Amino acid sequence: MSEAAASSGSQAKDLRPIILVTGANAGVGFGICQRLIVQLSSPTPSDTLPDHPHRYSDPSVQPTPTPFTAPDGCTVILACRNPIKAHKARQQLKQLLKWIENLPEHEDTPTGPPESWAFAFDTTSKDDKLTDPETEQDIRDTPHEDADPALVAHAQENNMRRRRRQRKALANGDDADPDSGDDADSQDEKADLSDSPGSPDLAASLEQRTKRANARYRRRFCQGTRIEFVPLDLGSMGSALECARMVRERYPHVTHVVLNAGSSAWTGMNWFHAVWMIMTQFRYAVTWPAYKLQRAGDKSDDGFGWVWQCNVGAHWILVRALLPSLRATPASM
Repeated sequence: MSEAAASSGSQAKDLRPIILVTGANAGVGFGICQRLIVQLSSPTPSDTLPDHPHRYSDPSVQPTPTPFTAPDGCTVILACRNPIKAHKARQQLKQLLKWIENLPEHEDTPTGPPESWAFAFDTTSKDDKLTDPETEQDIRDTPHEDADPALVAHAQENNMRRRRRQRKALANGDDADPDSGDDADSQDEKADLSDSPGSPDLAASLEQRTKRANARYRRRFCQGTRIEFVPLDLGSMGSALECARMVRERYPHVTHVVLNAGSSAWTGMNWFHAVWMIMTQFRYAVTWPAYKLQRAGDKSDDGFGWVWQCNVGAHWILVRALLPSLRATPASM
C-alpha cells in the first residue's frame, strides 16, 4: 500500500510543466517568466480565455476550465549567459511567488505582477524595494539575527496567526484585530479544521467557496514551483549542446521551450532619421526601426555569422538536442 502511494506520489510529481526560457534574466524573457508564473497560479488562466474574466457581466457564469493546469507547481528554467543576472532574476521570481502565496483568500488570483514592481527594478535599490515589509507590524514581528531561536520561533508563530486572522476576517467582511488573544487563536485553529478540503463550509456562499478554493490552488502551486538556472551562451554551439545535456540529465522531460534570447551588432543610431520616423511613422519607429546602425561581417568562434548564430543557429541546435526530452513529455501534459 505504501509502495503504491509512493509511486503515485512520484508520478504526480513528474506530471508538472518544465519550461525552458532563453534570455530570461531581463527584458521580454523575464516578463515571460513572470507571466507564466502568474497565469499558471490560477486554475483557469485568463490568457487562455476568449474573453477576459472582467468582461463577464453575470458573476454566476464561470469560464470554461483549461486543461493546461499545474496544481503541483511548475519548473521554470532560466537559460542565460550571465549567472549573476540570472541569480537576481531568480530571486525576483521567488519574491513574486511569495507575493502570490501570501495573497488573502478574499482576493482574486491576479492576472499579472503588481504594477508597482515595474518601477522597482532599478540597478541600485531593486532588491530593497521588493523586500520591504508590508506594514509596521511586520517590522515588529521580524526577529533580530542575534535573537534567541526560541524567541524567533515564537515571533514567527505569532506572525502566522495574525496573518491567518486577518485573512479570515477580511474573507468574512469583518475588521481584523491583530491584538486578539488566545481565544481567537483557538477559534482560528477550529476554523482551519472546518476549512479543510474534507469539511467544506456549506454556510459560505458559492463566491466565497470559489475564492477559497482558488487561494488553496495558488498556494499549492507556489509551494511546488521551482525556479532554476542553466548556463547558455548562444554565441557558442558547444554551450548550446552543453545546456541541452544538463537539461536532459536534470529533468525527466521538457514540456515547453521559449526561444526568446537574441543579439545584434548595434553600433549606434541615426538620430535625424529617428526623429523623422517618430514624427512621420511612429508605429514603424517603435516596431520596425530603420534608424539603428549595425555592423556586418562578425563571425563567431564556430565560423558562422555571429548574429545568425545568436538568433537562429544556436537555438536550432538547442531544440534538436532537446528533442528526446520534449518527446518524453507525458501524454496527459
